Amino acid sequence: MKLVKLILQKAGDYLELIKNLKGQQGPVVFHINKSLAKVVHSLSHLQSVFPLLFTIILSDYMSLTQIIIQNNDWFSHDSVVKAALLALNKILNTFTYYADPIQFQQSPLAPSPLKNFATEQQLCNEQYTNYFTESVIENYFNSFVLRILPIGKEKIYKEISSNDTLVESGNLITFFTF
Repeated sequence: MKLVKLILQKAGDYLELIKNLKGQQGPVVFHINKSLAKVVHSLSHLQSVFPLLFTIILSDYMSLTQIIIQNNDWFSHDSVVKAALLALNKILNTFTYYADPIQFQQSPLAPSPLKNFATEQQLCNEQYTNYFTESVIENYFNSFVLRILPIGKEKIYKEISSNDTLVESGNLITFFTF
């Protein structure tokens, strides 16, 4: 548990550095972005494998993903935002562990040995339900629709238009990569 807390603190330190270096370029900023992406990815993997390990820090972890996603313009490397989106996806995929205790006990996804961790599961459930309020969900959707999707769309169009092997046939556009 202490190790996960230290990893989360390290992610917070990297995030603070990136916030302070916002708009700057260079190898140091690039490596800090890459390191933050690796830390967030590692946390998301731990959370998906051991969801009840995040009993005390689940809300902090979810806040970290929210800050990264909503402030995606801070990062010089897309891997940070992708790691945060993956983390959010894994949080939502492990909903069973953070659901209502009765639903958790009845779920076939919850392994039998974990069904004895009612206290930990209850703490996770409280953090999960307190965190995902209407305003938080609305902020996520606004970030996706207004910031992330337009940036991703521009990058896809740039990749397609820069591809030399682009073939257009009628209304269907197909491209091949070799």
